[in-house]
Amino acid sequence: MTTAHDTRDVDVDGAWREALRLWNISLHAPAVRDGDGARIGSFAWFSFPPAVHIDLTRASEVGAADHLESVFAHEIGHHVLAPSTRINQLKITHQMARSLTAGGVAAADVGDRARLLANLWCDIVINDRVVAMQRRCGRHGMIELWRTLTATTRSGPSGPSAMIDVMWWVIHRGYELLWSLPAGELCPPAPPPVEPPRGETDGTSGGGLRPGSPGNRSAADLRAELARITQVFPIADAQMLADLARSYATDPIGGALPCSMLLAPYLIDERDLDPGRSCGGVSMTAATAAELEEVLGDARMSEEPWHPGIGRVPSAAGLTGRSSGRTATGAGQGYGLAETLALYAGSPPDAVVSAWYQTRARVAVRPLRQRLRKPEQVDTIPGPDELWEIGDDLTDIDWPTTLARGTDVIAGVTTRRRSLLADEPDRTEQPVELDLYIDSSGSMPQPATESPAVLAGTIVALSVLSAGGHVRVTSFSGRALVSGTHGYTRNTVSVMAALTTYHGHGTVFPLDLLARRHPPRAENISTTHLLVLSDDGLESMFGRGQEQYAEVAAETRTRLATGTLVIIGAGRSVDEKADAAGYRVVHVDSIDQTPAVCARIAAGIAGWEADDDR
Repeated sequence: MTTAHDTRDVDVDGAWREALRLWNISLHAPAVRDGDGARIGSFAWFSFPPAVHIDLTRASEVGAADHLESVFAHEIGHHVLAPSTRINQLKITHQMARSLTAGGVAAADVGDRARLLANLWCDIVINDRVVAMQRRCGRHGMIELWRTLTATTRSGPSGPSAMIDVMWWVIHRGYELLWSLPAGELCPPAPPPVEPPRGETDGTSGGGLRPGSPGNRSAADLRAELARITQVFPIADAQMLADLARSYATDPIGGALPCSMLLAPYLIDERDLDPGRSCGGVSMTAATAAELEEVLGDARMSEEPWHPGIGRVPSAAGLTGRSSGRTATGAGQGYGLAETLALYAGSPPDAVVSAWYQTRARVAVRPLRQRLRKPEQVDTIPGPDELWEIGDDLTDIDWPTTLARGTDVIAGVTTRRRSLLADEPDRTEQPVELDLYIDSSGSMPQPATESPAVLAGTIVALSVLSAGGHVRVTSFSGRALVSGTHGYTRNTVSVMAALTTYHGHGTVFPLDLLARRHPPRAENISTTHLLVLSDDGLESMFGRGQEQYAEVAAETRTRLATGTLVIIGAGRSVDEKADAAGYRVVHVDSIDQTPAVCARIAAGIAGWEADDDR
């Protein structure tokens, strides 16, 4: 074994070549970063863009310098298998965070735990693959590496880290089961004691949660059992962890959620998250806006959390039976905006908020075009042939059809003519021009608190943009507190920035701006659709507090194709005035109702409601 701190005889290049040969790939040489291991918390780590780093001094201290081929094989596995890409790493971490939040961990405390669980799960999948590949070559380097790493950790400290020690026992015992090693090879034969006792008294799961299929238990029973899985049963959990590693050997993202549901209870009450026993992790930087949209848009990020001990449970509410951020805009258990902001605290908050609303909206987005009829164009199409009778216009005879019936032509008997049928009036579809106003006064929900208005605006705006239309967004609050896009645009970034702007003062609808934007025309024919998102305090749109503009809303309506007000809440104070001015009013009480309301708005804009033949 290499002497501690002596790295002169370490064949880094040879070990790297063997590790690359094992995976059959090519990757640039590792970066030797002596002294950085203490800061990172490991002797080897992987980062994006794909790069492997190693602290040889620290590796020598723990005995890993004698097993560099396996160390490198593990780090290369992060590039090839788990997570393989930044997006996959973010998705795996996101799944871990969802289980922790469902288990009652405060949003501010989720990040480090989620990243730890993500690295642990990736490590398990990679290590099992490396062992399998090495065994096919007649080698056992990864197993020997873990024997070395675990030789000094057979008895963990007690106190605040006690549950983490139990979790590490579960992981090591899981490795023994995966690699068919005898009990006690990588960890003590029995798990560390769990204080207070959690029910494991006889080497089994002690009458609590047991591995296996749900059997004939009802959904209610399964949900009740799922709500109790903050209990931990190390022996059973180790077996389930090994089963997950094999079941999801090629799908780390798919296995992330059940793995986190299994291991999260070990971290829920812990503060010490640096046990320092991993042989490598993934170093990440803040997520970009594009990455956030791709991660949050993955349907797997909204599936119901499920525990491998009881299988998938339809409509389960999570560890504690409560839903975190569940909305009707997506199937299954989503992740609330507040929790998402906390998890991606290193990313620009505006980018997180924008990505969250866009991904929640996309399941309800449908390309929105308006349908126009041209009744002045009445065309005909050929119909079935019919009898030509004496007295009909001679030119109406359809001679090919007549002669096809025989060569003897008898007027009024064998003569045929082609009938004409009225064609459907011509229809045309054209993109929509949407003039959207959103109330950002203090009485409106803030964008960071899951606003129905922002979600509604996002759904309708994306529906218009996806069909080639243009959107102008105006955020308004008190007098002179008006902002928005620079005219009509197809730029999604600009639209979302305006929609998520929050001024937080009083409510004064910008009637002067509305009048300038929609002046009188020679012909009051317009294809512009006006949509206003506000609450019951919208009386200012009809002149309250700005009487000099009292008629602007009604006059503007005559120059619009449609005008719709979406009122947040149950208040009805503006309904009568809006109806008198020609505006349609729809109400939305919660974010769950928003997609249905937006479908009604789209129907009105497209003209579907007056036309059942869509």
